[in-house]
Amino acid sequence: NDVTFLLHFVTYWGLIGYYGKPEKKGYKEACYASVKNQIFILYPSLWVLFKMYPFVKDNVLESLCLVPFHILMVDVWFYLSHRLAHTKWLWKYHKMHHTYPIHIATALDGGFLEHFFVNQLSVVMGPLLIAYMGYTMNVYVFIWWVTFTTWNNCLAHLENSVHHHHHHTYLKCNY
Repeated sequence: NDVTFLLHFVTYWGLIGYYGKPEKKGYKEACYASVKNQIFILYPSLWVLFKMYPFVKDNVLESLCLVPFHILMVDVWFYLSHRLAHTKWLWKYHKMHHTYPIHIATALDGGFLEHFFVNQLSVVMGPLLIAYMGYTMNVYVFIWWVTFTTWNNCLAHLENSVHHHHHHTYLKCNY
């Protein structure tokens, strides 16, 4: 739990430090919202997950072979939940993420509910589904998975990410 959070935190803030542009509009606000989400939503969620999920320390190769499934689950869950977040019923919870122009600091800057249901559940949906099917993920592969998805999310929010920039500009495309 603590190692997973620490690697996520170091990866996220390391990339913010390297690619971030503090002069960008909304940079400080996005950083503040991100750290709140990490401390008040991510850390407690990881604590609960590590208490409830039956992680194992063997089956590394089998767990690595399931990474494509996890990638598919991230895409499916994120697309569906993000698309729902753009509906008139849920927009009020998501619009904070669209308040400022896209930059790396906006990677985790949504509200608490959005951060949990859209961002976090996207990452753990694959491991939860395989546990439901009777398979348990290797704890070290899971730690790598969280770190990898953190890195991927940050890079998707770089200013040169044309697809994500279009989403933030036009709101109804590239979910």
